[in-house]
Amino acid sequence: MIRPPRWMLAAVCAATMLTSGCTAVVDGAAVATPGEEGKRLTNPKCSSVSVPLLDVPLDNDSEPRVEVPQPTGWERINRFESGVVRVYLAAPDLQAGGFVPNATVAIANLSGKASTEEAAFAAERGGLESFGVTDLVEAQGTICGYPSRTMTYNMGLGNIPAHRVTTTIVAVKNNTKMYTVGVSVQALDDTVRGFDSARETILAGLQVSPPATA
Repeated sequence: MIRPPRWMLAAVCAATMLTSGCTAVVDGAAVATPGEEGKRLTNPKCSSVSVPLLDVPLDNDSEPRVEVPQPTGWERINRFESGVVRVYLAAPDLQAGGFVPNATVAIANLSGKASTEEAAFAAERGGLESFGVTDLVEAQGTICGYPSRTMTYNMGLGNIPAHRVTTTIVAVKNNTKMYTVGVSVQALDDTVRGFDSARETILAGLQVSPPATA
């Protein structure tokens, strides 16, 4: 059986926490952790970024090094981060319908499950479809020179109405190891002023660099 990918679980966790009374927590437990503006890792193929960048925690040095843009008003909430959610950002000022827009970052190790980038994307897509999302639209591209897929789909959970979620997946092969970096951004109402530009900044400005070790 195909399991939902880690970035899918991260998005679900985010939605669940924010709709179960965590809005007050978001307002009171934000951690100011802006990165160094304009900071770059070691990959000159990445797009330029004009907002602070946050280092994404790694489990080991064989994982790709990742930084995620942090637009103004998007606060990092450390207490919502775990082995699945490496970075959790929320935008309380853009709240609509009792839902706080959020972005989650996950890194998955697909070694032994996918030997090529295409196989990695297929595995992630299959996991997403097994979760029951609808109206999935996929576009291919590159992030920092690595192949990527951006998937937009409708997702509902419990009392949360179906809404659009956008996820960018980057496949990084490190010798025999295969990793995917998944960044999901969602809002119950994606027409709220400021959300669309923030989503574009987070996804298009993602920084992915080669692992420190093979």
